[in-house]
Amino acid sequence: MSGSLQLVEFTHDQLVEIAAKWLRKKHHTIITEMVTGAGEVPDAIGWGSVNQSTLIECKISRSDFRADAKKFFRRYPENGMGQKRYYMAAAGVLDAADMLAGWGLLEVKPNGKVRAVVKPEKQPANIDKERCVLLSALRRIGNAGNVGGVSIKRYTFTTKGIATFGVVAETSEAQA
Repeated sequence: MSGSLQLVEFTHDQLVEIAAKWLRKKHHTIITEMVTGAGEVPDAIGWGSVNQSTLIECKISRSDFRADAKKFFRRYPENGMGQKRYYMAAAGVLDAADMLAGWGLLEVKPNGKVRAVVKPEKQPANIDKERCVLLSALRRIGNAGNVGGVSIKRYTFTTKGIATFGVVAETSEAQA
């Protein structure tokens, strides 16, 4: 096979894990493959400190990519999640020319390293759908059997004089 590119195959789950790891570099909150009432199930979505959301859709084949492009929220991007949107695939599966308008492309090399091939443009995101995913995550944390709920505690940074909220999992000690 001299001169030809040998594709390394990744499973969808492996790509989602790589996407989440990549998002952690610039985002504080990352959620993967959460089914909610929002209609869209993002493979990986993250939110950063400047209220920036980034969506990554992982594709293991060109046919998977073509099927994704037909979805309602791809055809009408204002209904989709993520102010920045990427497709992620193994190197050689997708090309820059394949990308939907405004979408970026992340290529995963055989060693698992990620290379940004196309940078995305900022797009309007459906904040209601994003909120649905975040609230669903909080509900699930609150319903976890051993946690007993989520306690939202208010605290103030004295150095900056601004109020904010922190999420602290309740424990039996904290409830005592």
